[in-house]
Amino acid sequence: MVLPAEEKKAVRAAKDKDLGAAIEAIVLEFGGYGYRRGVKELARRGWQVNSKRVLCLMREEGLLCQLKRKFVITTDSNHSNGVFKNVLKDKDKELAEPDQVWHADIT
Repeated sequence: MVLPAEEKKAVRAAKDKDLGAAIEAIVLEFGGYGYRRGVKELARRGWQVNSKRVLCLMREEGLLCQLKRKFVITTDSNHSNGVFKNVLKDKDKELAEPDQVWHADIT
């Protein structure tokens, strides 16, 4: 049986409403779940749904989790190593042509 477009939209909206309620229940129960784990949990609860549809609904409702990541400090400024003298600063007056001196910094 072929349904008119308006009826298809109404049926889809009703299913999305039920699915949205199920997704919201999962997000409230498991706050760190994204759409992938949400799809697996929905399957455990008897829903057969595509992950793209769950992602779309979670985006629309603002239910995607935002995990806070710890800031990792990668620079150690309190080391015992000395600071090297800038030898090129004194030679700037002597340099007149390209490729006389090459310099690299690995910090």
